[in-house]
Amino acid sequence: MPKDSVLKRIGVSGYNKPKRTPNHPKKSHVVVAKEGDKVKTIRFGEQGATGRGICRRCARLLPRDRRQTR
Repeated sequence: MPKDSVLKRIGVSGYNKPKRTPNHPKKSHVVVAKEGDKVKTIRFGEQGATGRGICRRCARLLPRDRRQTR
């Protein structure tokens, strides 16, 4: 299978470019990584994760993120 067919099958625009996968059951992003002549498909991230910045217990910005908003 030629390398470019991997890009087409996964649906990314190029090597080392992440893409969201909202319909994947477990992982939120995919990337076709290329280093030299080695090519790998990597799925990562958790579906539904909100990211960092808000403390779930106290529902306010964490100190490290409060500095960035000023």
